[in-house]
Amino acid sequence: MTEFVAVSARAFLALVFITAFAGKTLTHNGFRGFAQSVQGLARLKSARSAAILAGIVVSGEGLAAALLVSPIAPRLGFVIGGLMLLLFTGVVIRSVRAGIFAECRCFGGRGAIMSTAMVGRNLVFLAIAVAGVVVPVAPVLGNLRLALPALAFGLLLAFLIIRYYDDFVRLLLRRHATA
Repeated sequence: MTEFVAVSARAFLALVFITAFAGKTLTHNGFRGFAQSVQGLARLKSARSAAILAGIVVSGEGLAAALLVSPIAPRLGFVIGGLMLLLFTGVVIRSVRAGIFAECRCFGGRGAIMSTAMVGRNLVFLAIAVAGVVVPVAPVLGNLRLALPALAFGLLLAFLIIRYYDDFVRLLLRRHATA
């Protein structure tokens, strides 16, 4: 069971950080949009400062992703990923409390408005990072009969949350608003 959790958590968080990194770096507009959201969130006057800060964040995401998929230091990937998620959660909480209705471009392209729902999503991601730190790291290909379903489960769950979480929250908010 611990091997299933370890492999699933690793696959899940790796896909989250790979998607975030790729969404912000594969297109000029992806990074530019993220840098603009950083500028608004950090209330920076300089676009250059925002781009530098955005570059640091993206570098951290890329490092976490690389470590999570590497056989050498996946636990360090969980630690760095967890620290990044703590930072992101703090930024969202600060924004919500301050009434800053900024758009987060967490995964590059279209963004979502900072909200308590985003805090909830980030806390789920953070719990998975903590599980990855606490549970002994299992080699992804150690026991293929167990590793392949665990890998598929982690990747599928990450994909569903990355792709549909914000849409689901919007749907719930619309239904709540009309009730």
